[in-house]
Amino acid sequence: MNRVLRWTPWIFVLAWLGALSYYLPGTVNHDSAWSLYSTGRWLDGARFYVDMVEINPPLNFYLHVPPVLLSRWTGLGLMPSFVLWIFAMVAASLSLSVRMTREAREDDPGLWTLLLLGALIASLAVPRGSFGQREHIVVVLAFGYFFCAALRASGRPVRRGPAAVAGLLAALGLALKPYFVLVPLLLELREIVRHRSIRAAIRPDSIVLVSVGILYGMSVPLVHPEYLRDVVPLALATYSLGFGVPLRAFLVQGSTLLLVGLLLCYLVARPAMKQPRVNDTFWLAALGFFGAYVWQMKGFPYHTGPVMALVLVALLPLAAGGPLVGDRGLLEPWQRIVAFLGVVVIGTLFFANGRYPSSRETELYDVIEREAPGGTIAAFGSNMSLGFPLVIEAGVTWGSRFPTLWPVPGVWHGLHGSGRSLPPGEERELERIMDWTRRAVAEDLQTFRPDLVVVDVRPRKSLFDPLEFDWLTWAAKDPLFQEEWRHYALLERLGPQDVYERRPD
Repeated sequence: MNRVLRWTPWIFVLAWLGALSYYLPGTVNHDSAWSLYSTGRWLDGARFYVDMVEINPPLNFYLHVPPVLLSRWTGLGLMPSFVLWIFAMVAASLSLSVRMTREAREDDPGLWTLLLLGALIASLAVPRGSFGQREHIVVVLAFGYFFCAALRASGRPVRRGPAAVAGLLAALGLALKPYFVLVPLLLELREIVRHRSIRAAIRPDSIVLVSVGILYGMSVPLVHPEYLRDVVPLALATYSLGFGVPLRAFLVQGSTLLLVGLLLCYLVARPAMKQPRVNDTFWLAALGFFGAYVWQMKGFPYHTGPVMALVLVALLPLAAGGPLVGDRGLLEPWQRIVAFLGVVVIGTLFFANGRYPSSRETELYDVIEREAPGGTIAAFGSNMSLGFPLVIEAGVTWGSRFPTLWPVPGVWHGLHGSGRSLPPGEERELERIMDWTRRAVAEDLQTFRPDLVVVDVRPRKSLFDPLEFDWLTWAAKDPLFQEEWRHYALLERLGPQDVYERRPD
């Protein structure tokens, strides 16, 4: 075991370098690509929530400033710069965790080494499309905080300096979405109940975490007043109508059933573990993230990423079993087998789909290269993948304030698919939002004068199903759009998309 401990840092470094070489040549997912592009526009003087109508809180974009600046200062591509930034986060977070667990690994090397190995896997091996997502970033940045909680659960002290740094990193990750507040609440509640005193939650890591969260929350209305004044009400009025998933759908999803099954297995095996409270820490964090997943009510698969990542960390020592984790010799073979299979299933989910597909392999990319190299494009659709990462890979300008026309599906369902009579005030508000969105689209056509406009013409459009919807018919109700659209003619049909070209004036 001592030999394994000596080689552990080198194994971690080699795994880090291997994963970096895998992700570096690839592309990034549509959400991260939009965040990078819009952050660049912000640095050039555009205003968030005015010139870019985006639902994410501002911290998401602040965390994308370093890779944008790195790209501009070095000439490195925007997406490779982003990959390097994520890997720098992984290195910083895991180095902190390794430092904090040094003494614990000397006393109980098997358990803590396996937990760190699980954290390494969870940080580097993420499902396709999830690399660089907020759910990936929060897990990476919060690992130090989780190991602080695990160390204290085992009765070990944590030095103030590293604990404060862990709290800072966790705050930057957990503040990316308000739903993530469930995670520290569960962990701190565990400490309060265990010690029967609220003072148990007053520690360097928790103080820094809460302080940063409060300061950030207070700064948002001061620095970006439009976010709370305009965007949040817009999202509350429309988002759940277009993106909401019924609660019963969450209960029968494969990820939910897998989580429940593995949790039951863990609870049965828990009495045989030498330090169950250590593993409990990662299970509590996983349950907190599952609560955040359900709270968001969208059902996007990548929202379960933190859940599966932390379950993997908690299961790895259980799957090893035996003297390696110092259990009491009571683990049944079937319990280890189930834990091992759980690790295999989660690992398969992480590795199965490979990297996010590049838009360079699409017909649309070829059309842009041929007809509008270095120009401006826009899109009428409800999928962000219609424009991103295409815009970055093609080196063109995005001609819209919206990453995708996200307010429209919800309003359309509210007006035409509810099956009930809306109160007059609610109906007028939805009509107002629809008129505002149409006018915004028309104004963007007038301002950006995109060389190409891509229109989603699928009969069954994402987020509209089962309702019928036509983007050009919808937009043509605005007279300014009619005036601007006279300058466009159909260039090419690409199956699910029609491409329109701006004709010379």
